[in-house]
Amino acid sequence: MGALIATLCLFAPAFVLMGVLSHEYARLKGGRRFQDFLARVTPAVVGLAISAAVLLLPGALGHPAGWALKVADCS
Repeated sequence: MGALIATLCLFAPAFVLMGVLSHEYARLKGGRRFQDFLARVTPAVVGLAISAAVLLLPGALGHPAGWALKVADCS
């Protein structure tokens, strides 16, 4: 029972936040200022995601010499 409560407490805030944000997004998505904001924020978000992937990749794959073996193993 405790695990169920902990799981609900973990996911409930994000679920509520996404519900509120999706409602606001639906309301604002047609506005010019909002579109301008998204056009400027999107490249930054993509850059941060790529930066995080580049930083985490060596730890996920190990030593660069082993990368080819891991790629070949997936084939």
